[in-house]
Formats: sequence, structure tokens, C-alpha cells
Amino acid sequence: MSRQKDISVVIPVRDGAALLPGLFTSLERLRDSPREILIVDNGSRDATREVLREAPAGVRVLPAHERASSYYARNIGWRAAIGDVVAFTDADCRPTHEWLAGLRKPFEDPEVGAVSGPVVSEDPGDPWDRLADRDGLLDQAAFFQRRPWPAAATANLAVRRDVLGRLGGFLDDRATGADFELCWRLARDLGLRLALAPEATVRHRHRRSLAEVYRQALRNGRAAAWLGRAYPDCRASASDHAARLLRHLHAWGELVSYPIHRRREALIAPGFYLARDLGLLLGRWTG
Repeated sequence: MSRQKDISVVIPVRDGAALLPGLFTSLERLRDSPREILIVDNGSRDATREVLREAPAGVRVLPAHERASSYYARNIGWRAAIGDVVAFTDADCRPTHEWLAGLRKPFEDPEVGAVSGPVVSEDPGDPWDRLADRDGLLDQAAFFQRRPWPAAATANLAVRRDVLGRLGGFLDDRATGADFELCWRLARDLGLRLALAPEATVRHRHRRSLAEVYRQALRNGRAAAWLGRAYPDCRASASDHAARLLRHLHAWGELVSYPIHRRREALIAPGFYLARDLGLLLGRWTG
């Protein structure tokens, strides 16, 4: 059984100087204090190193400069961790007050090897965040329904440290998708469960431009192509594709009705979905 002091928090960062102060604030507000917080600098070229010098007491900063990969940085972090459980999140995330308390509970079951929680928008009033939520970009509940095994994103994922050791950690030659792959190996190779903790929430700042949306989709498309080859039984279902088509139709309908119902996302939505789908298509093709 894992106690609150036995949780290590690992956060990779690359060029995140503008994001770190908000992250520090949210970490200081956690109801349950982790045993340690490790922030792994993955070769930042902005002012990240200077900002990290102002990190709250108890935060340990580790370098991971040999490879530009968030999964490489996470591997550096969990291997240096001393907690029984390693909780992962990202520099653009804001853990809520109950985050660690929520993640901790399911580990009372020895058959649970990992726990994920919801990832919600940092600003529900922002049109970019609303579109990202509508598109299910980080819908952990939907990832949990994947078959034959559930999956989760490392924006909000905790794993037993000994399980990470048995699995050899993340495949760190990937830009995206190695979190799903680790969850699937956990179930397939070790017979352990991924549990969902609805109260263990983190808030996430989504992309704020079409160029950023496209680049993210390109990476996701390449990851989907790789995962589809490595795990052909875990492909997206036909219902997922149908839902995407319906979102497109809804977006164009909102644009046409904009003179009557003036919502900012109505002006962004068609470009958002086109950028997403173009990136996913090219990513799958080149991946």
C-alpha cells in the first residue's frame, strides 16, 4: 500500500520558462505533499534554467540533455526517484488540490499497476480549450475505454516504481505515444490493471494557434501509425471516426450560424479541425 509520502512527482520540461511559475503555484497548493518533486530539464534553450533556480523548497532539478525526448526525461526522473509510486505530469499542466490524494487510493489494490485521472482545460472559457475538449484531445476516460487494454496520457499518470523497473520504463526514442505503449505493456506483459481515479484531476493549457494544433496533430498521427503497427488490435474504432466527422459538420454549421449566435470558437472551429485532420493524416502517412 502506498502512502502519500511514498509518491514521487516527475515533470519533464523543455523551454517552459513561461509555464513554470504557474506549475510551482499549483504544486504548493496540493493537499497531500509528495515525498519529492523532480523536474527534469530536457535541454531547454530559453530561461527555464534561471526560473528553475526559483523553484519551491524540496524541488529537485535534474538534467536530461543527451536526447530531446520527454520520455527520455521521464526515464531520467523515475530512475532517480525514491518513492514507491511515480506520478507524472507536464509543465503545461496544473495539478488540482486533490490530485495526489486521488491517485493514491487505487494503489491499495495490489493488482493495480498504474492510475490515471482526468485532464481538463485550464480555462474552460477559452475557445481553443473548448475546441480541444470537444475534440477529446486529452480525454482520459475515452483512453480508458480502449480495447483490449486501456491507456492514459502522462499528463496525468502514476505508476508503481517497481513496475516501471520491470518494464524498463518508457520507449524514449518516440516523440508521442510511448505513454499508451507503456500502459499496454503493463497489461499485456505483467497482467496488471490501469485504474481511473475521477477525483485526481489536472488542468491543461491547450494549443493556442492553428500552427501549434497542426504540429501536435502531426506528432499524434505519427504515434498512431507506430502504435497501429506495433499493436494492431488497439486501433481506433469506427465510432471514433464517425464522431470526428460529426464534429466537422457541427463546426461548419456553427460558422454559418455565426451572425445569429456569435461564439468565438465558431470562427476558429473549421480551421481547428482542418489543421487537426491534416496533421493526423500526414503524420499517419509519414509515420
